[in-house]
Formats: sequence, C-alpha cells, structure tokens
Amino acid sequence: MKPTVYQRSATGAAGPDQPSNPSGLRRTAAMLPAFVAVFVAEFAMVFVAPLNGVIQADLHTTGSQLSWVTAIFFLPTAALELTFGVLGDLFGRKRLLVGGTLAVAAGASIGAAASSIQVLFVGQAVAGIGAAIIFPTSLAIIANQTPKPRDRARGVALWTMGITVGAAVGPVSAGAIGLGGSYRWAYVAVLAGAVVATVLSLLWAPDSRSPEGRGLDLVGQVSLAVALTAVLYGLIEGPDLGWVSAPILGCFAVGVVLFAVFFVTENRTRFPLLDLSLFKISTFSGAALVALISTCGFTAFIFTVAIRVAVIQGHNSLVVGLMNLIVGGIPILLWPFFGRLLFRIQLRWIMMTGLVAIGIAQVWVSTMPITDLSIGHLVAPLLLAGFGFPAVLSTTSAGAVNVVPPRLAGMASATTNMVRDTGGVVGVAIASAIGFGNAAAVLPSFLAKNGVTGPFLAIVNHVASIGGPVAVAHAPLGPQAALSMSAGQAALWHGFSLSLLLSCALTVVSLVIALFMIRSIPAGSRAEAEENFLG
Repeated sequence: MKPTVYQRSATGAAGPDQPSNPSGLRRTAAMLPAFVAVFVAEFAMVFVAPLNGVIQADLHTTGSQLSWVTAIFFLPTAALELTFGVLGDLFGRKRLLVGGTLAVAAGASIGAAASSIQVLFVGQAVAGIGAAIIFPTSLAIIANQTPKPRDRARGVALWTMGITVGAAVGPVSAGAIGLGGSYRWAYVAVLAGAVVATVLSLLWAPDSRSPEGRGLDLVGQVSLAVALTAVLYGLIEGPDLGWVSAPILGCFAVGVVLFAVFFVTENRTRFPLLDLSLFKISTFSGAALVALISTCGFTAFIFTVAIRVAVIQGHNSLVVGLMNLIVGGIPILLWPFFGRLLFRIQLRWIMMTGLVAIGIAQVWVSTMPITDLSIGHLVAPLLLAGFGFPAVLSTTSAGAVNVVPPRLAGMASATTNMVRDTGGVVGVAIASAIGFGNAAAVLPSFLAKNGVTGPFLAIVNHVASIGGPVAVAHAPLGPQAALSMSAGQAALWHGFSLSLLLSCALTVVSLVIALFMIRSIPAGSRAEAEENFLG
C-alpha cells in the first residue's frame, strides 16, 4: 500500500491525519504546555495520599470516605477520557487543553474551601474532569508534533516524565504542607500550578484536530460512566453494607449490564468512542490490558503504603510524601535514558523488566510486620517500584500510539489513558475493600488476643460500629487505649497485607500478557501502522 501523503490544512493547524513536523526548538516549545498540564493533572491526582491522616483527623472520615477522596477523582477521569478525546479531534486540542487546566483550577478552589467531606468530594470530582481532558489531549498533541519515530519516542518519554514528576512532587509537597495540620494549602498549590498550565497552553500549545470519522456517542458515554460508577460504589461500600446486600449486588448487576451495552453500542454506532477494531492489533490490545491490570495493582500498592505509613502507623504527612518521592525520584533520574530506550529496545522487554521490579516491591512490603516502624526498610522496595512505574507507563503509551494509524492517534491515546485510569480507580477500590473489609472481620479476634474485655470492649465495639478499625486504631479511650489501638493497627495491616498480595498477582498477570501480546519490535513508523491496520 502506498504511504499516505500528508498536507497542511488551510488554517495551518495539523491533526494526526495531517502531522506537524516543526523544528526542534518549536517542537520543544509546543510540547512544554502538554508537559506542564499533565504534570499538574498528575499532581492533583496523587497529592491527597499523604494527607489521608490529616483529612481523617480534620473531617472525621470513615475508611470508605477516605477511599472515596482518591477514587472520586479517578472516576470521572476514567469515565470521560474517551469523550474528551473525541471532542479534541472535533473542535481542536488546544482549547480542550485550556479547558482541562481551568477545570483542575476550579476543582482545587472548591477543595481549598471545603468545610465537609461532601464538598471535598465535589472538588475532587471537578478536578478529575479536568484530568480527563488533559491526559488524552496532551498525549495526542505530542503525537501530532512528532511524526518521526525517534522524535516520538522522546516525546512520549517527555509526557511520561510529566506524569512521574507530578507523582513525585505532589505527595512530598502536600506532605510538607500537611505538617501545619491542614490540607487546604495543598489545594492552593494545585490551583497555582493549574493557572501556570493555563497560561502556557494559551500562549504556546499548538492546535490540531482530526474530525474525519469522529462524532459524539452519548449512549456509549452514559453507559460507560454509569457502569464504572456502579462497580466502584459496590467495591468501596461492599465492606460496610455487606457483599451480598441488595444495594451492592444491584450495583454489580447494573455495572455488568451497562458494560455490555457499551460494547454493543461501540460495535454498531456510526461514531464510536472506541473503535473495537483497534483491538485486532496485538500490541495495542496487549498494551491496553497491561495498562489496565498493572495500574490496578500498582495503585493498590501505593494506596496501601500510604495507609500503612499515615493511617496505621501514624507518621506525619511529610514522611508519607517522602515515601512517594522515592517512587517518583527514580523516574526523574532515568528520564534522559527513556527516550533512547523506547526507540532502541523492544517494548516488551522494557515493560516486562518494569513489571518484575514492581512485583518484587509488592511482595517485599507485604512481608514487613506493622510493628516495624522504620521508614528506612521501605526505601529499597519503593526504589524498585519507582524504576518499574515509568518503564510500564512509557511502554504502554508508546505501544498504543505507535501501532495505530495517524488518524486514530487521538482515540488510541484516549483509550490508553482511560484504561489506565480505570485501573487506578479500581485499584484503590480493591485495596480499600480487601484492606478495610478483612480488617473489620478480624478485629474482634485481635481485640480478644490483646485482652480487651468487659465494659471496655463494649466501648470499643461502639467506636468500631461508627468508624471501623480506623477509628479503633486512633481513638484515645483512656488507660486501656493502647490495647485497643494496637489491635486496630494489627487488624488493618492484616487486611492491607492481603491487598498487597492481590496487587502482586495482578502484576504477574500483566507480565504474562506482555510476554505473549506485545510485539517484539521497537517504536515503528506511523506509515507502517496504517499498513498494519488496514491490511
């Protein structure tokens, strides 16, 4: 098949079907807004982790409410990314990028002013919508600016660094701010970053679009959003309401039915959110599955470490932030090499190496007793996870955008981000459900083992009925409080060590998928992608 000849549009804007090829300096300037925007979005996504203890103390949250603080950001991000990928293709990616940064700013403003956990939920959800715009739009902008394989590998590495730097800086910054006993100034920091990203996007972000064959799919969008919400609600609230209770079973049933509706709709509609024929490409479908499953396991791991350090052991927010900095610091150091690696080394070997590193870290932390209060013992496994995270992130991103036709780059980037963020929200939900659910189940036995009996046991059970094991682990209940608090801590770690083992199992599944589904080729040309897709 003869390679497509690309031409500039009459307006001068280029889309994936009309790729831009600017000079090196102009290309760098054009990609900077995408880098800053994705940095801010990731910062906003992860910075609450070290503040779990502060939020719990300030707003007196339950375990499930703590889970929702994180999950309610991920939910609109995962549910809406495909639609915003379409909107960027139809109306231009620059205005979408500006709108996304403004939405993050609005969500941060709401969070900073929140006086209740419900208002905080609203702020997180609005910021999550902004992230849903930024992630696919920023990756599509970078793909559009880099038609040459070498440049594209560097661009994907730059985009990955935006995420990893945000993942590193967000928690440690929030942790330092949280030492003052308030989480609000951390939201102000997010607001400031979003304003900077907005200005850069207005000034330097290039515009591009790819409207051919694209249109809104309202049935698909609604069914996907409601399905994700139903399943997430069931996973998070299941431990409290009961796994076989009518509301939880109903949520799972609704989720399954609507997911089926979504896939049937995408197979029949004229303008699908997700072109299912993309999954005929082994590398694309493998990258999507690895992104979904490995992110689920990795997010469960990071959430569990934050719960261990802050909520169970009671370390301050700065310590939790430093733990996250260890995970994010390694990618920053390795960034100069990732662009070269993505271009020169077969994708699956980089991906598999990263997955092995993450799996070892997950098992390692699960073996550490909760009575070990040393933070130093966590450094080595977190360094391993810090190496594995960008390796998997960059290869799944490259594996998606490099093997699809240029005209589908926007859809491919949106799909990859959607499945990754779906894995993130499900990871938090699973870790929460297993951790808090099992902790509540074994709490009575740990209380009995510590000798908590009589009237004091009645008091402790009353506290547990209101706030669960988290409340028991922190409630100052008088002279015998040490007995109940240690029982609550042990029960919590029993539950969350199980979630770590499950996260490792998910990493192993991802490793097998990477071995058999990711093609043994380095980043290929997009003309080759068009050939492979069509024929």
